[in-house]
Amino acid sequence: MAHLAGKAFRIGHMGNTTEEMLISAIGKIGETLNEIGHTVIIENAVKRFKEEVSAGV
Repeated sequence: MAHLAGKAFRIGHMGNTTEEMLISAIGKIGETLNEIGHTVIIENAVKRFKEEVSAGV
């Protein structure tokens, strides 16, 4: 994963998580990034997450 250094981060969890919980986390991360000056279209991030989940990634 070295090629992602400085470009990505992981979301850790303890126990069971649901798709809804992860979507909520993506939304909160997007809100925070927007607050600190990055442009994030949260709906696009959630859409991409759902595509990955349905693809079984």
